[in-house]
Amino acid sequence: MTSPLTPPIADRRPTERVHHGDRVVDDFEWLRDADDPATLAYLEAENAYTSARTEHLEKLRGQIFDEIRSRTQETDLSVPLRRGSWWYYTRTVEGSQYAIRCRCPISEVDPGSNDDLLAAWTPPDLVAAAAIVASGAQLGDPQAWHDRAKQVREQSTSSLIVGSAQRWFAPGSIEREPELSGRLLHVLQDADDESYARCCEALAAFDVQDRLGEIRPAIRAIWGRHDQVAPEAKAEQIASGVPHGSIAVIEDAAHLPPAEQPAATASALVAFFDAVR
Repeated sequence: MTSPLTPPIADRRPTERVHHGDRVVDDFEWLRDADDPATLAYLEAENAYTSARTEHLEKLRGQIFDEIRSRTQETDLSVPLRRGSWWYYTRTVEGSQYAIRCRCPISEVDPGSNDDLLAAWTPPDLVAAAAIVASGAQLGDPQAWHDRAKQVREQSTSSLIVGSAQRWFAPGSIEREPELSGRLLHVLQDADDESYARCCEALAAFDVQDRLGEIRPAIRAIWGRHDQVAPEAKAEQIASGVPHGSIAVIEDAAHLPPAEQPAATASALVAFFDAVR
């Protein structure tokens, strides 16, 4: 019997294949046969050798596994994907080694209506709580979004840089974090013009103010103190419009709290989700 400290060596059993006139000899083709007792014996020998050679790492291996597990939410849901009249999503359950693939029907709605928009926006019965950061049930003037789309198609997203810099960041933020603000503005500059224009047109049509009361999960609306795009009034509208709403403000931030104040934003999110578990 092979010693665990001796690497196992697979037998050579030449198998010849000919494809398009080319002759190939594979000495280890036999290992494809999962029903061959010799295949199983070889794999067990490989596992025994690996276990013996890495035995001194067992404690460290356990520590790493425990740390990864402690940072993983084992019972979780993926973001649902809508296809036709169904939501498709993946669930994981604590203690299970494999994910569960699921689907559930979408409630019947009138195509093209705000009902349809809401069904695509908030999957029913899949979300226990949600946080909305620097957004609203409706944003800006529809005509202004259409004008912005037209501007981008004619002049590119580069024409938006100056105005966006003024709206996105809190006073003094660009001076304090010039590299970060520069990277974020470059993302805007590098965006595909047509894709950005279509997003503007989608925002022009987006309005679910009259459906907030039908959102069942607990909602935390988070806004930046200096946000001109989604100011406090937008957060208040969400919090007062949903059955279980609340707000939180991020000081010294404007329209990009996660970028300008990542620690404060993370703390607000953690405090909210811990409270609704």
